[in-house]
Amino acid sequence: LTDVTGVQTCALPIWAGLSKRLTWSVGHNSCRPTYYCTYAFDFADGSMFELLAAKGGYVYHWRDTCNNGDSGCTNGITLQDRSTNPWTYQIYLHIAKNSIPASVKIRGVYVSQGMKIANVDDTGASTGHHVHFMVVEQATLNACTNYCFGKAVDITFRDVDINWDAGTQGGRPRLAEEASRYGGTGRTNHVSGNAFKSGLSSLFLPIITR
Repeated sequence: LTDVTGVQTCALPIWAGLSKRLTWSVGHNSCRPTYYCTYAFDFADGSMFELLAAKGGYVYHWRDTCNNGDSGCTNGITLQDRSTNPWTYQIYLHIAKNSIPASVKIRGVYVSQGMKIANVDDTGASTGHHVHFMVVEQATLNACTNYCFGKAVDITFRDVDINWDAGTQGGRPRLAEEASRYGGTGRTNHVSGNAFKSGLSSLFLPIITR
């Protein structure tokens, strides 16, 4: 594996104080190859809720032209994090049509933690409104022709207090069923502590080791 370094904090990609349901994490088996999504997270509440930047980053790719509910067309937005070495990419998939703010649809523009970047929908390979959030290694990032994808890195969230990592000061969301198979503690609902931070702020901690 590629080493990723850079001390960063982390928050869930939703408004502070709101609770969303975790629907998948380490048990992901819908991706190809499957292990690309071991550290990907799905959050939902049955609605097209507003999506926030989980970490500050530069807009790298976006697409929000697919019709809502179109299973054959995937909308998404990708932010490039230049504070890690090598750079990593935050990928948010299944977003709603025409929901990315015009100010964000500029390649290279900086988006701060806690800024709205889209609304959640179920475009692409999805069975309901949710966001698929993952941070991927630069070396595995695809060509981003329609949407970006790659191998997810192990990240933690400061506003998640289960499966706590003392080194990163963050936790890992996990369902009870997943915990029974992979270990750790499970919980379905998680409350966000995401808050706007201007400037070149960060929010999750990739902790890849060789």
